[in-house]
Amino acid sequence: MTRSHTHEHGLGMKITVAVLAVLLLAMTTFYLLTAAKLNDGAGQLAAGATEARSGSVDVADGADRLADGAGRLSDGAAALDEGATTAATGAEKLADGAGSAATGAGALSTGAGSLATGALTLSEGTTKNRDGAARLRDGATKAASGSTLLADGAQDVSEGIGTAKSGIGRLGDGADTLADGAGLAADGADRLSAGLGTAADGAVLLADGIGNASDGAGRLSDGASSAAQGADDLVAGVSQVAAGAATLDAGIGSASTGAGQLATGIAGAATGASAVADGAAAAKSGGEKLAAGATSLAAGAAKLRDGAAQVRDGAAGAVTATSSVPGGAAAIAGGASNLQASLEALAASETDPTMKAKLDGLAAAAKGLATNAGAVSDGVAKLHGALSTVSTNVAGIAAGAGDVATGATGVEAGAADLKTGLGSLAAGSADLSKGLQTAATKSGELASGLSAIDAGSGNLVAGLGQVKGGSDKLAGGLSALEQGAGDLAGGLETAATKSGELAAGVSTAASKSGELAAGAGRVAAGAGELASGVATLDERTDALAAGGQRLASKAGDLRDGLWTVQSGTQRLADGSLRLESGAQNLATGAGTLAAGADSLAEGTSKLSEGAGSLSAGLGTLSVGATELSTGSTTLSDGATTLADGTGRLSDGNSQIADGTGELAAGTSSLTPMVLPWIFGALIVGLVAIVLWLGHRVAHRRRTAQL
Repeated sequence: MTRSHTHEHGLGMKITVAVLAVLLLAMTTFYLLTAAKLNDGAGQLAAGATEARSGSVDVADGADRLADGAGRLSDGAAALDEGATTAATGAEKLADGAGSAATGAGALSTGAGSLATGALTLSEGTTKNRDGAARLRDGATKAASGSTLLADGAQDVSEGIGTAKSGIGRLGDGADTLADGAGLAADGADRLSAGLGTAADGAVLLADGIGNASDGAGRLSDGASSAAQGADDLVAGVSQVAAGAATLDAGIGSASTGAGQLATGIAGAATGASAVADGAAAAKSGGEKLAAGATSLAAGAAKLRDGAAQVRDGAAGAVTATSSVPGGAAAIAGGASNLQASLEALAASETDPTMKAKLDGLAAAAKGLATNAGAVSDGVAKLHGALSTVSTNVAGIAAGAGDVATGATGVEAGAADLKTGLGSLAAGSADLSKGLQTAATKSGELASGLSAIDAGSGNLVAGLGQVKGGSDKLAGGLSALEQGAGDLAGGLETAATKSGELAAGVSTAASKSGELAAGAGRVAAGAGELASGVATLDERTDALAAGGQRLASKAGDLRDGLWTVQSGTQRLADGSLRLESGAQNLATGAGTLAAGADSLAEGTSKLSEGAGSLSAGLGTLSVGATELSTGSTTLSDGATTLADGTGRLSDGNSQIADGTGELAAGTSSLTPMVLPWIFGALIVGLVAIVLWLGHRVAHRRRTAQL
């Protein structure tokens, strides 16, 4: 039997098939979306955990470097403190040495002033001594010339006296013969011839004696003139010698005053040199300690700079490392939030209580993970801020370390200048010491020369006294000699006149014996006058002999005085030479003292420059130390904050690790739970499709049979 109507399915069958198809499609879509969100959240969570782990490692590395830099910073600060202490001690000793050097320089200046005054006085005394010596030399020369002329005159006088004595003797013999002849003339003419012969001989001898006496008188007059000229020259020389002795006495007084001032100046210079030596020793000790402190300071500044550089690098690395951690933590928080939303939606659509409970647990874990990730993000943000602050403060510390290094460089330069100044000061002190030693030695020689001059001046004064006495006696003797020479000249003139008359009488008596009586009377008268002249001549000859003896005696005294003058002049010349040598050595010592003073001034200038550089370096060091102290405090605070942030970061990383483990466990259990339901839905769909296909095949068969 064939059915004529078309077979149609019922509405329920269509709705069931449509609902099953929609449910299958929705389940598949929801599964794919959930799996995609879970995968995305797990990827973000893994990336955030990786970045958090990398950031933790970098933060730990930066913390280690920060700790190392803080340690080196502490070592540098300790070395800086030690160097500053040593520099302060050296600065105090340097100040003490500078004070001692200033005191020594003042004493040296006073001693140099006294030395200059003494040298000026000594120069004036030397000039006066030289002038007095020149005048004494001229007077001695004139005195020597006068003594030579006096000796020649005395020799001439002696020869004239001898000749006059011989003539007077012959004249006495002639007078006696003449008297005898005159007496015998009265007795007889027979003896007249013999008497006249004898008278003639006596007259000849008398003429010879008178001639010799005349020659002796001339020579005596020349000798007296020469002696008078020599006496005048001797008086002038003695006056010049006296003036030279006065000038020499004044020069010796000035030289003695200059020697006293020189001794005072040398004593003051010695005191100043001692103070300068003490100041130089103290300054040298302070300079050595200052150099050691500068070396320690430079080493500490180098360590401080290296430590600050490491701290800066560590802080910069920590800042760079933590800059990406907040982003990763935020990504972890976002992924956890998305995962929480997906799990909550999946739990809301799940009808199985067990599956729903697991999904709720996963959602709670994702919520905790999001909360912890937020806390980690906040902690890392705070840590980043703290590290930024630490980096800024470390930059300030680095700047302070640079200032400290600059100050250390300035201190080192000041120490170098100070060392140079101390070297110059030591050299100047050595030159000054040598100059003072030379001045002390030559002042002794100068004192010896002044002593010799003093002794020579005493001998000179004594010799001048003797010369003065001898010149006075010589003047008296020359006066007596001049008077005796005048009387002798008068007697000789009378004798010459009477000898002429005697010769005429004798001639008349010889030619005219008739006039014997008259001639005898005239001869008697001439003999009387001749006897009177001979007596006068004899008296004057005695006075002349006494004057000659006095002249010889005083000539001996004059010779002794001249020898004394010569000895004193020689000693004066020796003393002048020693004085000149002492003055030259004093000039040399003054030059050495001036060189030492110049070196001392140069060393003091360099010492002042070194002190200025040291002061500037210590000022910079003080500023750097202040900034270092502030930066160290801030660094300590930043290190504390960094430690806290590192702890919180470690806790957050632990919580992230725990949440990641729970999430991984949840996702690993989610897929096995969802797959059976998916497979069941697929099987049911396949069964429905198979049934529908069977139904269609059966329907077609039935339709074909009908």
